[in-house]
Amino acid sequence: MRSLALAASSLPRACGRSLVRGSSEPIQTEISKLRGTMAISSWGRSMRSSVYGSPDPPALAARRRVAYIRAMSHPDAFREIADNLSFLDDWEDRYKYIIELGQKLPPLADDEKNSATKVNGCVSQVWLVTERNGEELRYRGESDAMIVRGLAAILIALYSDRPAREIAETDAIALFDELGLREHLSTQRSNGLVAMVNRIRSEARALAA
Repeated sequence: MRSLALAASSLPRACGRSLVRGSSEPIQTEISKLRGTMAISSWGRSMRSSVYGSPDPPALAARRRVAYIRAMSHPDAFREIADNLSFLDDWEDRYKYIIELGQKLPPLADDEKNSATKVNGCVSQVWLVTERNGEELRYRGESDAMIVRGLAAILIALYSDRPAREIAETDAIALFDELGLREHLSTQRSNGLVAMVNRIRSEARALAA
């Protein structure tokens, strides 16, 4: 978990200033794939605004959501990631940050990428390794898709070093929705996120029984 904590704490906390460092070409390529989804989501938000009135400014809404999340009992690494995301007003900056989190994940060994660790239901290749440390569980993971790897990094920050029963009761999808992280994901990536969460929680339920 140290690498994720470093990734989050290394970003400056300054409202209105980009927290994302210079982007590499692969990151820009990945971000460009999200723009089509963004256009659809923006249209949906504009339609909702015309019916319900103007929504809160993105930064204000995000900070209200983070205040709600910080009031709950979650690991410091996840709370810091949520806090950093609240200072990123632009969706491209947010996803660049998520990609950077994924790049900080230590790679899995080749023999750890097998049928037992592979997450079914993801279009991209995703592997999750579960380790027990007394009553607590710890996760390691990897994916061949940058956005998915970043999403896995956030899940690892949320679920690692917690008892199995607590993991089983924690709804990561609801938290991601509070942070607005699924707004610009394609249906396939969103389904992949759900598959990762279902895998972690179902395994935790079995261990807690």
